[in-house]
Amino acid sequence: MISITVFIILITCLSSIAALYNEKLMSDWILNPALVYHKKQWWRMLTSGLLHADYMHLAINMFVLYMFGNNLEHYFKYSHGSSGTIYFLLLYFIGIIVANISAVIKHRDHISYNALGASGATSALVFAFVVIDPWAKTIGFFIIPPGLLPNIMFGGLYLLYCVYMAKRGHDNIGHEAHFYGALWGALFIFITEPDVMKMFFEKLT
Repeated sequence: MISITVFIILITCLSSIAALYNEKLMSDWILNPALVYHKKQWWRMLTSGLLHADYMHLAINMFVLYMFGNNLEHYFKYSHGSSGTIYFLLLYFIGIIVANISAVIKHRDHISYNALGASGATSALVFAFVVIDPWAKTIGFFIIPPGLLPNIMFGGLYLLYCVYMAKRGHDNIGHEAHFYGALWGALFIFITEPDVMKMFFEKLT
């Protein structure tokens, strides 16, 4: 039986590839804040996370999902038993929605603005992992390889990078979505795992 992580990867790959060759599917599912806000097409806040701009965009997000998703699945199943799958699904899919809220608010009157991708949800997975094991050195990205920085330091640098790039703009990447998705991942663990939150702040003091 395949894991929930692998199932999400398969569904996301199939829908993303289908939408790359089907303009109507892309148009119906992509996040368009004006249509969400003014036409109440709320489903776009979720379905946009099943679409990607190209194969590289898809590959990066699915790689991150695979790397962190399986570990978090096992963690939730260990922590919550048979309900663990529900916790994982809530973390991931609400992460997509939360990451899109800022775009809907900011661009609700910009009919030409569109956004897509699962980056908000994958950022949520990464930051869930950060707060569960903040002092391990297991997370890396491009110029920061795993083993170099504690997860908590990597997470802090990532958030600062998101804020800086969001203010700078001009690269067509939803850095605000990454930022809010990351915050959701940390918040979800703090809400659902009070012992983890207690240990996290004890280690910081």
